[in-house]
Amino acid sequence: MWRVVVHVYVSSSFELKFKVDPEYHPLVIGKGGSVITKIRTDYGVQINLPKRGDPDDDIITIQGYEDKAQQAKDAIMAIVHQLDNQYRDEVDIDPRVHRRLIGLKGKNIRRIMDEYKVDIRFPKHNDESIVVITGDEDNVLDAKDHLLNLAEEYLQDVVDRYQRPAAPSLGDFGDVLNNETTAPSSGAGGGTAASTGFVVKGGPWEQRAPDTASTHEFPTMPGAPAPAPAAAAPAPAAWGPRR
Repeated sequence: MWRVVVHVYVSSSFELKFKVDPEYHPLVIGKGGSVITKIRTDYGVQINLPKRGDPDDDIITIQGYEDKAQQAKDAIMAIVHQLDNQYRDEVDIDPRVHRRLIGLKGKNIRRIMDEYKVDIRFPKHNDESIVVITGDEDNVLDAKDHLLNLAEEYLQDVVDRYQRPAAPSLGDFGDVLNNETTAPSSGAGGGTAASTGFVVKGGPWEQRAPDTASTHEFPTMPGAPAPAPAAAAPAPAAWGPRR
């Protein structure tokens, strides 16, 4: 009896494409790629998500064995359907405070999402103001109030920064001094005369020498002897030979 052995080769190059709203892509990827990595490992497939801004940015591609590719797709769509059933709210927040709400490398917004157990998505463009919060209804509303309070506080900081008067610079003081030393003054003929700069008055060199013989400037102390009268100046000697 002859036995016929038939080898069936199943190609692992099967490719499956399907659409998922780009809004859900970050959730399919998960924090640090944890979700998409688990799906790839569980089903032994390659999963490629489009880059932001690509023409087909809603197309996800799976490559692998056909049955595994289909199972991986089902796992992704289960995540999408779960998110569709969650409460969703849109919040209008001034774009000028988005960066501060997000924080360095997303640190601030991740802390808020973990605290309120929600997902928060900011707009792609800097001039857009709508922020989307998804999760259980109570958690979403609490997170919304928290974001609005922070946004109001941060926006007040922005307003104060623009309204605060600028401190004078050293150049401003230099201009004032230059104006004072070069300001024109009226002359006798109605013209202008250049300023002589700084003038110091009342210096020691402008004071007269005291009169030591004056009883007004040097009064006599009680009981002290009266000052001797000043000796008369000798008569000038006559010029010529002695006789």
